[in-house]
Amino acid sequence: MKEYPDLPAEDDFVVVLLTPQLLQALDRYIEEETKGITRPIALRSAFEDWCLAMGYISPREMDRRLN
Repeated sequence: MKEYPDLPAEDDFVVVLLTPQLLQALDRYIEEETKGITRPIALRSAFEDWCLAMGYISPREMDRRLN
């Protein structure tokens, strides 16, 4: 699982309301793919995976050792 040692600045936070269906899916993701991480961390992890899969960001951009 990804680690996030540096939290973003306050103005970098995005607040979203998820539908019950999306919350259920997120909880399933947490149960099946992680070790019981929190919803915010799971959502960020899933979004990063999606961005990588769609080509919106490169694996190199996600490597915190290089950035």
